Amino acid sequence: MTGKETKTCFRSYTAWQYQEEVDWMNKMAAEGWALERTNGFVHHFSRCEPGAWIIRLDRPSFKMSSPEGQEYLAMLHDFGAEWVGGVNGWIYLRRRADQGEFELYSDLAGKEHLLLRARSQMLFVLALALVGWLGSLLLAVCSSESFMAVYPVIYLSIPIAVVHGLTRLNRQLKAVRQERQLHE
Repeated sequence: MTGKETKTCFRSYTAWQYQEEVDWMNKMAAEGWALERTNGFVHHFSRCEPGAWIIRLDRPSFKMSSPEGQEYLAMLHDFGAEWVGGVNGWIYLRRRADQGEFELYSDLAGKEHLLLRARSQMLFVLALALVGWLGSLLLAVCSSESFMAVYPVIYLSIPIAVVHGLTRLNRQLKAVRQERQLHE
């Protein structure tokens, strides 16, 4: 293949931006770029017919290497879907558009559970970020070096960013729950 037949994109999304990431990958597919593999940061595409693929992102509650994960992948394969990569529990899937609609969560309860799994992951990251910040604060207090005082300020930006993300994720969760109440 020539350089015009493949494309590599470096993009990073957070858990609360999962729908934006799905929308971007499907836009790439609509423009004739098939997602071939990804680790969540580096996305490899190859030229295809525009609109030939539908891309989905999932966050199962189990590891893909577990028996449940293998069963899930087999079910997806039977449905015509392919696993193309993953990162931190998130998995990237694609299915040919000519096979019909491709929805992983056809109901609001499934979407709610996906958001709850993403929120749990974010809470774990927040806990780690706070431990890192407390460690940097302790180092700054115990150190005689004046430049060390900057570290707690720098490390505080991580928990602040995670709290911002959790706020956005909670808004999405609230919207799904409100929609569920309307339909129940």
